[in-house]
Amino acid sequence: MNGNGYRAESARAAYRQAASARRRAWILLYGLLLVLAVVVPYTALAGIGRWTGAFLFWILFALVAVVAMVLITAKWRD
Repeated sequence: MNGNGYRAESARAAYRQAASARRRAWILLYGLLLVLAVVVPYTALAGIGRWTGAFLFWILFALVAVVAMVLITAKWRD
């Protein structure tokens, strides 16, 4: 073997490792979003009598979730 096979395998392994780290980061982000979706309305927004605080939170929450999904699915391939 002339060494090219080893380099190609090493590059594939590095790519898989980087992809796994990215996957872990996205899972953590969505876990954080899930926690925020439960905690914020019952704690930070509980004392706010007006609906505008909750409305603003859910608008921002939805935007972050949608942008994250677009970024995740943009690199999918068949």
